[in-house]
Order: sequence, then C-alpha cells, then structure tokens
Amino acid sequence: MKVLVYGRTPDAPLSRNQRVDLMPDSAIIKDGKPFFVPPFSERWNYRVGIVARICRLGKNIGRKFAPRYVDGVGICLLTEPVDAMEHAAAHNALLQAYEGAVILGDISRSDFGVAKVDEIELTLGDEIERIYDIVADASRYCTMKIGDLIVSSSIAGGTLEIGQELTGTIDDTPALTVRVR
Repeated sequence: MKVLVYGRTPDAPLSRNQRVDLMPDSAIIKDGKPFFVPPFSERWNYRVGIVARICRLGKNIGRKFAPRYVDGVGICLLTEPVDAMEHAAAHNALLQAYEGAVILGDISRSDFGVAKVDEIELTLGDEIERIYDIVADASRYCTMKIGDLIVSSSIAGGTLEIGQELTGTIDDTPALTVRVR
C-alpha cells in the first residue's frame, strides 16, 4: 500500500507540473491512535486533506472507469516538521516517512458536502472529479493497488502542539479524532 499526496489546494486545477509525494503505509496513523511528536523537529504544522481509497487493482485506468476504482472518500491530516524541512530539504523523503505523517479519518463515504477539522472547512464538490482524474493519471505511472490512498488536495490547518486534540466531522458526523502527545 502507498499514499500519493498531491500538492494542490481543492480549488486548484490538476497540472502535470503538480508536486506529488509518495509516502509509505508505515507513515499512516488511523483508528484514533495518538500522534507522538517525533523529536527531530521543534515546530509542527498540519494540513487538512481530502483522501480517496482505491478498491481495485489497476494499471492504465481510463478516466471513464476511474470511479470504479474508488470505494471511499474522507478526510486526513498531513503533519509537517516545519523547522526540519527548512534545514534538511535534501532529506525531504525521510521527512515524510515517519509514523504520523498521514493521520486518517473516516474514508467510508462515497460523497460528502462539508468536512471540518476544528475551524477549517473543506467542501468535496467538484474535487471528486479531480480524484477520478488523478486515479487515471497516476495509474499511467504506477499500479494502483487495493488500499492505496490518494490525497487529492489539502489546505493549511494550523500548528500542532503537545496536549492538543483535533476533531473532524463530515457533514456533522464525527470522522476524525487525534490527540497530540
């Protein structure tokens, strides 16, 4: 399993020049487990993302078939070691492989209106169409496997601090809870 993270905001068009990060499944925290702040950075931020889960094995997926490969959408948090990224840019891949780089919320929905994490709001709207575009495009380069995750877009959330608890909802239904330790 892998996580593809597209460096775009929900309102930005999909572009060939878009930054895409590949994260290992060992970077994922799910099921409400706490995020233990790694010691290699003093300052931590988070982004709120829209995530889709792949449900079928596929390569070179045609755009019109892409909806068949997504069985859930939801929200996630992407944590960022701010000062470590400023001082060790050459180690960018290592700075995205730590446990908790991706904190998953509920991704069992087929659609949703508004997702909120604290005061941050995301609307799915046309983003589901971008997800299908991404599935088709990404499958040209790598095989999509069952359980792969695609973070199609994200927006800045805020600062992470020890003792903080973040909660998220999708259409007013609880979808994410994480404690920062």
